[in-house]
Amino acid sequence: MSSSTGAAPRFIPFKLSFWERCFGSTFLEYELARMKEFAQAKDSKQVKISGYAKKIGDDSFLLLPTLYTPQVSLPCVVASGHLPPDNAYVTVEGLTEWGNLRRSLGREFEADKVLSVQTWSRVTPEYDVPRPKMDFAQFKDSAFGHIINLDPIVKDFVAYQMVSCPDFEGFLGGLNISLYDKTAKRHAQAVAKNIGMIVPRDIGSPYTLSTPFGEVEMRYRFNFLQIDADKALSSGLREVMTNRHRDTSLSELSISLSSANSKPKTLEEPPCSLVDFPTVLNEDVDLVTAKVDPDLDAFKYMLYQHLTAPIVDDSATILRDLSEKLVELPKRFEIPSDMLARCKLLDASYVGRPQSILRLALATGRATGQRTVGSADAIKVYNEYFLTNFDNVIHAWSESDLFAQKGIPLAKLSGDERKIFRLIERYESTDRKHATYQEIAEETKMDDYVLRQVLFDMVQRKGILIESSPMCYRTIPDVST
Repeated sequence: MSSSTGAAPRFIPFKLSFWERCFGSTFLEYELARMKEFAQAKDSKQVKISGYAKKIGDDSFLLLPTLYTPQVSLPCVVASGHLPPDNAYVTVEGLTEWGNLRRSLGREFEADKVLSVQTWSRVTPEYDVPRPKMDFAQFKDSAFGHIINLDPIVKDFVAYQMVSCPDFEGFLGGLNISLYDKTAKRHAQAVAKNIGMIVPRDIGSPYTLSTPFGEVEMRYRFNFLQIDADKALSSGLREVMTNRHRDTSLSELSISLSSANSKPKTLEEPPCSLVDFPTVLNEDVDLVTAKVDPDLDAFKYMLYQHLTAPIVDDSATILRDLSEKLVELPKRFEIPSDMLARCKLLDASYVGRPQSILRLALATGRATGQRTVGSADAIKVYNEYFLTNFDNVIHAWSESDLFAQKGIPLAKLSGDERKIFRLIERYESTDRKHATYQEIAEETKMDDYVLRQVLFDMVQRKGILIESSPMCYRTIPDVST
């Protein structure tokens, strides 16, 4: 018998894969049940089963238990008639038979079970998804097990990023934060790496499922990106973070940008100006070494939450109310009012911080099982999260010159811009709070293309107007005259 005197091998935690899951412990219960149902269907002669359709030929499609479990599928052939639309949830009936006969080794042959479809119909998915074994507090404990002294607000922000928020009204779902680092050991990148252990790196990547009958492209609705904030952002990423319009292939995107710096160079630089919530990693944060694998219950908790989507109750009113709240903050915190401009720290336009707060309200609603999110929920998030975090950021950066006045005086505006500004002020003086695009167009008689460009400049480049709701404009208070 020989003995080894070498050092023990270094512990390396296993890395989760989303598309290549092969252990039952990495699947939700309902996923396992659906996969079992498909396996049983292949062993039956007469079959009636429901699933998601993916076209693989002129007369065939692949039936999947979910849109993100490629481990089992059922090829379906339609002898006559049209095929189901891609990604449609359908119920199919037919007979199974052997198809795609091919030589394997020598005189051995292989074949695959195929469903010869007699009828198919589009239906509404009806399946029970058991709630996960942990709650949001336990999820945070698992996700942040290696990190000590992390500010509760920052901890919640990052946890809600993984829970994510659903897309709504054409806007991309998800939450974005930037994490500036005040720790002595510059822990921001390490913190992000530890948090990301339960988020598979391939979760947002397209996946090609290859079968003997053809290939189909699959993609999960959610992605979580961890990016170095000290490097230049790509133009595509900047566009997504600025406008947040939904991409056809992805409905939820959360982005975490970690910086080795304690503060941005300016409040206008990305990512500070583009994320939902700029945050600061507090000075006493530290990491503990623990040789553990990713918590699979936490991973499944995240997947479960992605299946739920609270309904937004009157988003126009919510965003308008939040914009009104933000307008009060420059006076309260004694900072320049031009911080309310588009793509600045407070960004009171409807697609700016008001939408960020609504996104967080949707994420908290998703985590707590709410069916709808209304104005009261959004105001609660504004008070408990937005204001607390904003106060932390102001305190952390108070000794810098980041809050110096950089507004553009009215005297330096063009004649058309001054005319529009005074016109909107007139509507505001009658308690209208805003002027609509139509009203501005009718009074100024400006060409439509020219007016749109001027308003774009006044909102996004010169920062003297707020688009408080779509095509509704108000002035930023106390702009220099």
